[in-house]
Amino acid sequence: MMPQRIFRIDPRAARFSLLGAAAALLACASSAEPPSGLTAGPAAPVPPPAVAPAPQPAATNAEPEPAQDFGEYRRRMELAAGAYTKKDFAGFLEHSLAAARAFPSSPRAVYNLACAFSINEKKEEAIAALDRLADLRVYFDIGADSDFNNVNKMPEFQALRARFEALKAPVTKSSVAFTIAQKDLIPEGVAHDPATGSFFVSSVHLRKIVKVGPSGKVVDFVKEGQHGFYAVLGIIADPPRGSLWACSTAVPEMKGYKKEEKGKAALVELELATGKLRRKITPAEPEKEHNFNDLTVDSKGEIFIADPMAAAIYRLPAGSSDLEVFVPAGSLASPGGLALSPDEKTLYVADYSRGIARVDRASREVVFLLPPAGATLAGTDGLRLDRGDLIGIQNGIRPHRVVRIALEPDGRSIRAVTTLEMAHQSYNEPTLGVVAARDFVYIANSQWGSFDREGVIWKADKLQEPVILKLPLD
Repeated sequence: MMPQRIFRIDPRAARFSLLGAAAALLACASSAEPPSGLTAGPAAPVPPPAVAPAPQPAATNAEPEPAQDFGEYRRRMELAAGAYTKKDFAGFLEHSLAAARAFPSSPRAVYNLACAFSINEKKEEAIAALDRLADLRVYFDIGADSDFNNVNKMPEFQALRARFEALKAPVTKSSVAFTIAQKDLIPEGVAHDPATGSFFVSSVHLRKIVKVGPSGKVVDFVKEGQHGFYAVLGIIADPPRGSLWACSTAVPEMKGYKKEEKGKAALVELELATGKLRRKITPAEPEKEHNFNDLTVDSKGEIFIADPMAAAIYRLPAGSSDLEVFVPAGSLASPGGLALSPDEKTLYVADYSRGIARVDRASREVVFLLPPAGATLAGTDGLRLDRGDLIGIQNGIRPHRVVRIALEPDGRSIRAVTTLEMAHQSYNEPTLGVVAARDFVYIANSQWGSFDREGVIWKADKLQEPVILKLPLD
């Protein structure tokens, strides 16, 4: 059995080269199984069971998590990594304990703390830390880790191992909305036009956008590389202005990638009815590398764009062609999914490293929302609003899942976190979604991990047809 104390950059962060988040994501491997998105081969979609599973208990705010100190967490994780490498296990425990205190809902921190307790023969404390980790409902293969040799014969450990293994059981209530017969698409984002009932799906690898009509017919809305598209990531429809907005970013996984394109990105506006190019807007700081990852739009047509490469959020005022820095680097580690509050006074941000933040649009103050005890919001990618709550896709923890983040009426804090779907048989790194009527329609199997070390995509027999799921929200 190999210890899992591999302090490394998170796979998803690494593939985007998140400069602002890299140091923050030093962490242990989550298990001996392949990392998120890296599967050995194709897995055909399996329909959900006919009988709905028992509802998953919600973590509520009866015992909110203590305040986070992310800077201290990052510093202590780095020190813990150094101590472990030097076999300074007392130091490993000291820094792991401090990291877990600084970021209590970080699964990585709690896991390392459990290992540190075990190595230092603090058996009861190790079991207590694992129990806390199991409460977060994040899977770790604790039986395969030799750092637990001091406790793995205890009945309490075996009971905890069974709890972790039970997390692999699917929690599903979605159905397949549609599939796309293009295995090398590598889909990322999905948008919806309520007037026509059509969906749009963006392609990372093929650098295009496909349109799926109500009948399920799939056509190219934007052809491969058309309009100078790089990889197409987040997309969103703006029906009042007849627009489809898209994030275009040069990444190694896109077809025809050139090293000199690294860090290039653009915000692209298309005509919603035809796919005709309206305009392409590039960042004003040519000296910086960018990754336009996801976006949202308000009722007046103002656009917000998340850029995890720059650890910033940009804004395009309605009617303007000049991007502005809305949240500069320093407050966020790895911003991704975005959603606006019902009154549009607050922008919610899924920070892949830290959880969910709210940004006051008037003051631009950034405040991270503390999850309830027994919940973690780390690893949240996609984010959308549903009747005052947030719907999030967590693909940075395992099992992957879709959660409802219930907010208090004022939108300033979290009331509860409930798992809506988890470990679906079609999952191969779910990414982004859209609320359409009373359903959450989202990418189930982006297959981001389907590339070799040189960035060459796997052969077709190892790929899957993209599956887009429809999850009822009522």
